[in-house]
Amino acid sequence: MANVRHFNGSPVFVFYPPRPKGGAEIEFWGPIISFNILRADSSVVGPAIAHHVMAAAGFHIRSGTFCNPGGLALHLASHSKDSSVKSKLAVHRCGEEKDLDESGVPLGALRISLGAYSTWQDARAWLAFLIDGFVARSTISIDIQDKATPSLASMTIYPIKSCRGFRPSNPWPLVPGGLQYDRVWMLIASDSKGDNFVLNQKRIPKMALITPTIQDGKLIISAPGMTNHLDIPLTDAETGPEVKVRLMGRKSTAKCYSKLEIDEWFTSFLGISCRLARQAESESPELHLANEAPFLLINEASLQQLSFQIPAALPYTDSNLRGLESAFRANFMISGSLAPYAEDEACLVQMGSQFFKVLGKCRRCQMVNICQNTANILPEPYLTLSKYRAERSKLYFGVHLTHAPELSEKPYIIDMKCHIKLIKDNHAPRETSK
Repeated sequence: MANVRHFNGSPVFVFYPPRPKGGAEIEFWGPIISFNILRADSSVVGPAIAHHVMAAAGFHIRSGTFCNPGGLALHLASHSKDSSVKSKLAVHRCGEEKDLDESGVPLGALRISLGAYSTWQDARAWLAFLIDGFVARSTISIDIQDKATPSLASMTIYPIKSCRGFRPSNPWPLVPGGLQYDRVWMLIASDSKGDNFVLNQKRIPKMALITPTIQDGKLIISAPGMTNHLDIPLTDAETGPEVKVRLMGRKSTAKCYSKLEIDEWFTSFLGISCRLARQAESESPELHLANEAPFLLINEASLQQLSFQIPAALPYTDSNLRGLESAFRANFMISGSLAPYAEDEACLVQMGSQFFKVLGKCRRCQMVNICQNTANILPEPYLTLSKYRAERSKLYFGVHLTHAPELSEKPYIIDMKCHIKLIKDNHAPRETSK
């Protein structure tokens, strides 16, 4: 590990060897190695991020302060001249996602423990994973010359929160909560206290295999292995009970369906007792079921560059890129003569006659590692994002949008054939005719 280097010669790991009080470092270590991972620019990969990546790859390690804030402070202070590292560690708690302070100094470390049942094969597998996953290769540039005018490459609607999306072939309406029928329904379950909560893929990865579509005035739901599919007319009233659910840190009201066969279908497929519900009409349409914003946009050039940076990725093919696209669960993917991550610098996005305000970059969690075709949990693309798209202890890919009706033309509709324009300054275009 000590000999591993990034493409620019900088070390990949920093170690925290055992050191007696007031003494020099111990020359020979025991079977415990405490360390952190460094990027090519010498910034630290957050221990919590690294832990998530390694767990997805099947490696069990410890991360955090190891109930030893004083011992860690002795080592972690070397990352900064800030003398307050020890006090920050003293109030840090195990399991916290904030693993770096405001200046990028780690508030914890990683620890490998080798025991009597560890084998050389284990050690070699571990080292191979570290080299393959955390060593930065040289910067990759994508050739964007001679590409077409930026356009909307795909549009995806996700009717049931955290289930698979579908791509409409016709123009699609915009409503106050986002795209029409996007994340309108949810699956809810109850905990041991009887409180209702909304299911998601982080809890139940198999939700990725449920495919809802809107067709002929119906919500049609299918899943592999299920002998029947559900056809629910959009005009059907939810006549079941109205319940309170926990949703993104707040209480929301949902209206359940009364037909038992609907709930039995989902319960049978997922293996957990759950109910299909729809956001109650009493809730404001602005309180949509999206995590942070009504829309999520990604750039095909950014996706292509990321695909090249993933060590295990196949050479670029259209199908490979589309598989990676589904992991990010975006509403819009744009393509054309755009540089990778040009979307990060935009203030406004114009899609045909519709304008959208950019709310900020989308923070990513380990849910992007759930393969949307198999529901398997993989180490990528979260691992590669931790190398190339990290700011402090947060990973970013794509941008959040909200519709700007005051700038857009009626009717509020998105056409798949529309051209795209990224507007980088803060000056909004003139208000168009309504």
